[in-house]
Amino acid sequence: MISGYEYTRQPWALIGCVDNWAARLEISKAAKASSSWTPRWWLDCRNSKHSGQILLGRSDIQKGEIPFGIDGKCTWLPLPHIQSPDLLHNEPAERLVA
Repeated sequence: MISGYEYTRQPWALIGCVDNWAARLEISKAAKASSSWTPRWWLDCRNSKHSGQILLGRSDIQKGEIPFGIDGKCTWLPLPHIQSPDLLHNEPAERLVA
């Protein structure tokens, strides 16, 4: 569904509540699709058997841009698959929520 999405010049966000790495791989492809004029946000919500994790990041990071450029304030984060590369790797079945 994502691969056929018609991108516009408006900022947009993907909210991923998926339970496998293959689905996250498709989301990452859409989120990092080349565009200098449209920021793409990805909110990844992930569960395992005993914990959960939420990651938020944006795609339009400029080379050399510093996340804490405003006196100790975090102004951006990279896409979730960059923050946590294991999102795009096969996960053992026992780690997933049944």
